[in-house]
Amino acid sequence: MTGRRLGSYEIEKEIGRGGMGVVYRARQPSLQRTVALKVLPGHLAKDAGFVERFLREARAAARLHHPGIVTVFDVGESDDTFFFAMQLLPGASLAELLAAQKRLSTRQVASLGIQVADALSYAHREGILHRDIKPANLLIDRDGRCVLTDFGIALALTDTRLTQTGASLGSPHYMAPEILNGKSPDARCDLYALGVVMFEALTGRPPYQGDSPLAIAYQHVAEHLPRVREVLPEASEELDLIIAKLMAKEPEQRYQRAAEVARDLLQVTGGVVQALPSASATGGDLPPTPVPPTPVEPVVTPPAPSAAKKRFSPARAGFAVVLAALAVAAALYLGLERPWQSPAATGPATPPGDPVANGGAQTPPEPPGRPEAGDSDAGPAPGPVAPPTDPPATPPLAESFTVTSEPPGAAVFLAGQRLDGATPVEISVTPGAAVDLRLELAGYERSGMSVDLEELPDELRASRQLHFPLTPVTPPGTVTASAPYPVTLSAAGRRGSGRLSLPPGTHRVELSAPSVYYAATRTVEVRSGEETALELPAVARVAVAAAPSRCKVRIDGREVDFVPFTVELAVGTHRFDFDWETLGVTRTVEQEITAETDRVFAAASEGEG
Repeated sequence: MTGRRLGSYEIEKEIGRGGMGVVYRARQPSLQRTVALKVLPGHLAKDAGFVERFLREARAAARLHHPGIVTVFDVGESDDTFFFAMQLLPGASLAELLAAQKRLSTRQVASLGIQVADALSYAHREGILHRDIKPANLLIDRDGRCVLTDFGIALALTDTRLTQTGASLGSPHYMAPEILNGKSPDARCDLYALGVVMFEALTGRPPYQGDSPLAIAYQHVAEHLPRVREVLPEASEELDLIIAKLMAKEPEQRYQRAAEVARDLLQVTGGVVQALPSASATGGDLPPTPVPPTPVEPVVTPPAPSAAKKRFSPARAGFAVVLAALAVAAALYLGLERPWQSPAATGPATPPGDPVANGGAQTPPEPPGRPEAGDSDAGPAPGPVAPPTDPPATPPLAESFTVTSEPPGAAVFLAGQRLDGATPVEISVTPGAAVDLRLELAGYERSGMSVDLEELPDELRASRQLHFPLTPVTPPGTVTASAPYPVTLSAAGRRGSGRLSLPPGTHRVELSAPSVYYAATRTVEVRSGEETALELPAVARVAVAAAPSRCKVRIDGREVDFVPFTVELAVGTHRFDFDWETLGVTRTVEQEITAETDRVFAAASEGEG
C-alpha cells in the first residue's frame, strides 16, 4: 500500500504486522504530522465479525489517554479499507531489547513493572482489559520509557457481545491459567502476564518452555511455579516474591489491583523509576507518548537547585524526578489522587487514579509566580522542571553511623546499593532524606530499617551506632503424598507435584488427583526440617453400565462418557449421575467404592437390570 492515500493519510512504508492488522508509517498533510496507521487486512475486512472487533479495538484504545499507553488519533474507512491512526514512537519493543541484551537488571525490571502496572491500573479503571501483555507489546522509546500498545484483543469488562465459545485470545507464554481453563478473564489476568514478562526480563527466559503451545499451556495450569531465584540465585528476594505473587495459579492469591503492584515495586527501587536501556540503536517507528522522563540513578541526598537560573538542566531534571517519585510513593500508600494535577499544566491531562503516571517519574508543574529576571521564555521550559525553591544557606551535614549485627558479617544495603565489606561497616546519612537500610546474612532472616535522622531517638542518634540482632531462619518442613497416580498439593499459596515445602505450623493442604477423581483437604502440622507423609487411597478399576445403555454419565460432577465404560477411581464415596436424554430420565447413585468394587449400575426404571 506504499504511496496510497487512505482518508487524509499518505502511506509511506510498512513498519509492522500483527494478527489484527498491518502498521504503516503515514503522513497527515493537513496537520503536518507523521502517524502510525494500523490497517485491517483486506481478506478480513470482508468478515463483519472481524470488522466489528477491529473497530472495537480502535474505540477501546481511543478511550485511553495516559502517558504509558499509545494514543489513538483517528478511526476511519476508505474504499472498504478500515484503519486507525496513532502516534509514532522512535524506539523498539521489549522483545527486541531482550533479544539484543538477554536480560535486564533488578532495578530496570522493577521500573518496567511500575510503568506497565500504572498503565494497566488506568486501563482497568476505564473498564478495559489488554489481554495480550507480552514483550512485543511493550515499547521502549529512545529515552528509556515503556509504553503499552496494541489493544488488539482488548475487551471491555462490561462487553459480552463478542464472547465466543472456545475462543482463546492472547499468547500461550503469557496466558493466565484461568483463561486456559475456559474461565472469563478479569484484570488479574493482565497482572499474571505482567509477572511472566518480568520473570523473562530478569532471567532471560520465560518461566515455562515447551515444544508446542499446548505443552506451554499445560505448564501454566498444572506445573510447579518456578521462582526467579531458582534460575538466578543472585536476584533480589523482594522482586522474586512480587513476581511469584503476580504469577500465583489462583487469581485470589495474586495482587488484586495493578496499583498494589506499583506500590510494592517502588519499595524495591527505593522510590526511583530508572530509565530502561535506550532502544535508539534498533531504530524503528512505533506509537509514542509525550515528554519522556529524565533517567536518574538512586541517590541518598538530592542536589539543591540553583537560584541563579531556573532553566532546564539534567541535574535539575534529576532532582525533579526524584521528588516526583517520592510523591508517587506517598500517594500510593495513602490512596490519594495525583496532587499535582492542574488545569494549567501543559500537555494532555492525566486522568485521576492510582498515581505512578509517566512511569512513576511524572514531574509536578511549576507553581504560578513571577518569572526570574532575565528569563525571556514565554512558555514553560522543555522537559521536567523542579519547583522553584530558595537554596539553603549552608548544605546539611551528613552524620556517620557504625552498623553492627549479631552475628557479624552481614551484607549491608543502603538505598538499595550494596556497600563494600560486611558488618561492622560505616554509613553516612544526610538530614532530610529517609534512607532504606537492609542487612542480609545467609541462614538468618533479613533485617533493617528506614533511617531518618529527624525520626531517630536522641540516644540512638548520639550513640552513632545501629545494631541489629539477626534471627536464624527456621528451616521449612515438607509434606509428601505418595500414590501410584499423579497428585497435586496446594497450601499457603504454594503448589507442588507429590511434595510441598511449607513453613512450620498448621496448614490446610488441598490434594487433587483428577485422573482418579480424588480431591480432599487435610489439616497438617508441619515441623521444621521434618517430612510429613500423607497416605492416599488405593485405586479400584470399575465398570460403569446402565439400562438402557444409551446413557451419559457424570462422576463427581465431571462428565465422562456414554456407558458402558471402565474407569479408575480412588477408593471412597463417589457420585454417579446417569442421564438418559432421549427418555428425559436421570438417576443419581452415591456409592462407596472399595478395592473390591468392580461395577456400578443404574436403570432408567426400577424394573430394569
